[in-house]
Amino acid sequence: MKVRNELNNLEVFVRVVGPLPDTGVNDKIVIKISKSAYDRLGAIDPKFRVQVTYYK
Repeated sequence: MKVRNELNNLEVFVRVVGPLPDTGVNDKIVIKISKSAYDRLGAIDPKFRVQVTYYK
């Protein structure tokens, strides 16, 4: 899956591990990424807008 930060157009490819648990913490969250993916995307906020592209 390709994840692109909408603020700076940096992209990273990530591996899907599994579905997010259905808890209140994950409300309104589409995807969780690793710390290294977060750093490579140049994110500065804990929650930020991304574009997700899925490849088969």
